[in-house]
Amino acid sequence: MKKNALSVAVAASVAAAAAYADSDAMFISAENTGQVILFPYYDAENSNNSVFHIVNTHNEYKAVKIRIMEYVNSDEVLDFNVYLSPYDHFSWAMIKDEKGDGAAIKTFDNTCTVPALGSANPPFNGYTSADGGLVQPMVNFAYATDTNNSIERSLAGHIEVIEMGVVTDGTWKAALKHTSAGVPKKCSVVQTAMLKNPPATADLNKVTTPTGGLYGLSYALNVNDAAAFGIDPTTIDDFATASLHAAPGSDSPSLNEGKQESWNQTPAGAVYKYQYVNPIDAVSGMLMTKSISNDVMVNAAVGGQSDWVVTFPTKRFYVDPTEYATATLNGGYRPFNESYIGKAVSTAIPASLACEDVTLQMWDREEQTTTIDFPGFSPAPPGAKAAEICLEMNVLQMGLESSLNAELPVSGFAFAFDEGWAKLSFSTAKTLPFSSTDGGVAQGGQYGLPTIGFLATKYENSSVADGAFNYGHVAVHKYDRSSS
Repeated sequence: MKKNALSVAVAASVAAAAAYADSDAMFISAENTGQVILFPYYDAENSNNSVFHIVNTHNEYKAVKIRIMEYVNSDEVLDFNVYLSPYDHFSWAMIKDEKGDGAAIKTFDNTCTVPALGSANPPFNGYTSADGGLVQPMVNFAYATDTNNSIERSLAGHIEVIEMGVVTDGTWKAALKHTSAGVPKKCSVVQTAMLKNPPATADLNKVTTPTGGLYGLSYALNVNDAAAFGIDPTTIDDFATASLHAAPGSDSPSLNEGKQESWNQTPAGAVYKYQYVNPIDAVSGMLMTKSISNDVMVNAAVGGQSDWVVTFPTKRFYVDPTEYATATLNGGYRPFNESYIGKAVSTAIPASLACEDVTLQMWDREEQTTTIDFPGFSPAPPGAKAAEICLEMNVLQMGLESSLNAELPVSGFAFAFDEGWAKLSFSTAKTLPFSSTDGGVAQGGQYGLPTIGFLATKYENSSVADGAFNYGHVAVHKYDRSSS
């Protein structure tokens, strides 16, 4: 009986994989390679650095868009194109700008980028650091009219990587191939073409359909604490079926430029292909969850600290009027509840962070439980406001200190026990509608919010002779999918 059950499970898994491979719908890659990479977190404050790697596992030349977004409204603080040669590896760090107050990219990598990192971009000009690194500061142009338009907003956020396609032009491929010295033969050929305003159609057409095969990984490092956390991103494959090649500095390609279909797994384990009104809905549908669950360790006896990172990588498309006003996004806001207003329109329309009500239920290791649905301890005092998370990249600090040493995006959620687990439920999320192209379902909806993230826990051993040692680990969140 056990053998038969195992055979059925394996067969179902193989069938689902085959359906993905033969489909014209996007899906979350179980192999962790694909066309789109969503990094949930970066931080460059409080001696924090975040390191990122993008790897091309194919014997192809690839054009890739890297877009860095701040934590409040996912406003873009920098984007640029990267042109990877076969089996290339591109790495960079997010650091505090050595000459300013915001974040900056720093790299020692020779892979061809457009524009070149370390170049002029007034008034946030790039430069070469004393140790030879190429440094490119973040900018605040996208939120310059917000009440909070400080460049410090760029110190924390999240990153998306989108493959634009495969380079097929022989001249470009020869220019991008690394020499024995480890540098592209003539990156300037591609830079000159793509920095025209606008680039020629013939140059854009030198990149064809994406084929996937990218993987990414990142590390959150704190120099002062000697703490490190390895963080895997979420990877999407079969995102697009046509070239997405675009100029650097443009809004394209975005997560709203892929297919309108995605594969989704129901709570019962069935896999269906859903069709949506917009491409961004197809991305959101794969990430939709009613709640997230994970461990918490804040035991003072071992110096326990736990943070939950909760990121909504598609939220800006639903809550930012500059996004939903120009597209039919199911009436705006959905599945979120509020609009983001960076600057007060009037006394009747104040600035708004597009907050979401949440409930945090907590259990210790012996099944004792309590619930927070407002900021603070329970039970709530009369008139207490509901607990909220308001940012697009949130760090939920469960103890007295942040394990990630984060500051800007932190919300305090006091865990009631020394250790145990918790469930964060999205109390008032709306339904994202879809129609089904298989499974016999004419139409339906998914309840929750599109979410990615992880738990970061840190322990401290202060009993050693030479000082305290820190130990950190990361665990991805556990999700509760829902569709009807």
